[in-house]
Amino acid sequence: MQAGKLNQRLTFYQPQQTKSRSGAPITELKKAFRAPAELLESQTSETSVNDTHLPHHTCRFRLRWRRITHNSWFTWRGRAYRVSAVDDTDPKRQTVEVTAEANPSKPPPTILE
Repeated sequence: MQAGKLNQRLTFYQPQQTKSRSGAPITELKKAFRAPAELLESQTSETSVNDTHLPHHTCRFRLRWRRITHNSWFTWRGRAYRVSAVDDTDPKRQTVEVTAEANPSKPPPTILE
């Protein structure tokens, strides 16, 4: 992995179960780490729901090896992405590939700084 290719900055968040003031369980995102990454692929598509067109953005990144779970979230360029797949099959544990999607119809949980 060449350091010069890691030109994107991702901030990862882990979901955390807490309770609201009324005692109901809610999910909030807690900042876990920041990591430089390489953008491998980026796709945008549209879906139609009730005569409304919603953009759906999917992207794939490669970064230095870290333990990332499929229920993590990250922000990139001011947009929240949910991790949908993690490829951590590198036998030397040098790199990990993360596939994520941003869907405006499902907003992310509240982000705690």
